[in-house]
Amino acid sequence: MSVLYASENTVHSITKDGLTADVYSDPKMAKITDVSVDTRENKLYVSFKEAGKLIEVNSTKNDIVITNVGEPGKVAVDWITGNVYFVDATVGESYIRVCNVLKKRCARLQKLPFNCRVAALVVDPAAKRMFYCETRSGRSVVWSASLSGQYTMDLAAPGDCTGLAADSFSKRLYVAEKKPPRIISMDYNGEDQHESVQRDDVQDQCRDYECVNVCVMDKHGPICLCDDGQPANNGQCPLLEKGQLPLFNGWTYEQYRRAHNVMASMVSIIVVLLLLYLGVFIYYQYKRGRCTRPINYMEVRFQNRGEEASAAASPVDDNTEEE
Repeated sequence: MSVLYASENTVHSITKDGLTADVYSDPKMAKITDVSVDTRENKLYVSFKEAGKLIEVNSTKNDIVITNVGEPGKVAVDWITGNVYFVDATVGESYIRVCNVLKKRCARLQKLPFNCRVAALVVDPAAKRMFYCETRSGRSVVWSASLSGQYTMDLAAPGDCTGLAADSFSKRLYVAEKKPPRIISMDYNGEDQHESVQRDDVQDQCRDYECVNVCVMDKHGPICLCDDGQPANNGQCPLLEKGQLPLFNGWTYEQYRRAHNVMASMVSIIVVLLLLYLGVFIYYQYKRGRCTRPINYMEVRFQNRGEEASAAASPVDDNTEEE
């Protein structure tokens, strides 16, 4: 069992054991739009919207290129009949189409509304149904239709549909949303809907784990890995030459760290200067207020009352005159 995914003009596969391989690559082509695989016939279908091509990649290496079918976007294969369903994303003339590569025949099934973008397309040939996610004017709708493009039915209106997956055995459809980020499951009629629950029973053990490079979760807990993939020795990793260090936006980790430290120092200096300026300003305002503030005082006056004042002040002289 392996998982296929596209990156630029290459289709990669990764097994459950972590082994990777390039399944298909064409450096002359533009970016891959979508892929679908027929596991029973060992065939891969790759769409190139910009190039206007749909390619069947088979084990014989005799690839079949389908053109003049508009702008192939999302693609899904019916592994029972070998029919390949895809979205012709031509602006103003968008259709869901089907081609049978063996018979070299194609057909238009359903015209899509103007200014409509199909974000996902899946086919369940056992149930004889297709499902696609249509987005227009910021609103997404999940549709169901027969494999002939008839009997369309809207199943749900997710926030921002980004992907679909169908479980043919349980007949359940899974809708991936971007806003809000969640997965909704429902039956093929759009009923019995359930929202996926984000797990809150697990914690990020690397958050508080000291590591000089990359902390990863291992079987027995968090470990610190160096650039060469080996565990750190006593918390230390061997130093690499500058040319061997990974770059993030053209910068190494050390350059980012130094720039951060310089910025933090500058911010600290600016804060200290502002505090000093504020202190000087407050002190100056305080001193200025004391100098200009009016002083409250009590006025004392002295008055000379002549002979009465002299008599009151010299009792000895008064006694002498009475004798």
